Amino acid sequence: MVIATLATPAPPTADFDADLPIPKLADVERVWVLYALQALKGDRRAAAEALGVSVKTIYNKIARYRREGCLP
Repeated sequence: MVIATLATPAPPTADFDADLPIPKLADVERVWVLYALQALKGDRRAAAEALGVSVKTIYNKIARYRREGCLP
C-alpha cells in the first residue's frame, strides 16, 4: 500500500497579508480531507493514515459532508 505524505502549509511570514480573511478551521479541514481522498483515489484507510486520524473519523466526516451538501 502506498501512503501519501501531504504537504503541510508553511506558517505565515513577515510579509503575510493580514488583510486576507482567515478561513474557519472546519473549512480548512474539509478541504484537506477531500483533497486526501481525491489524491488517494477514494482509499479511506490511506487517507486516514496520511492525515493522522482514524478510519472511523474519515467515515464520520464523509457522512457529515454529505449531510451538509458538500458531497453527493
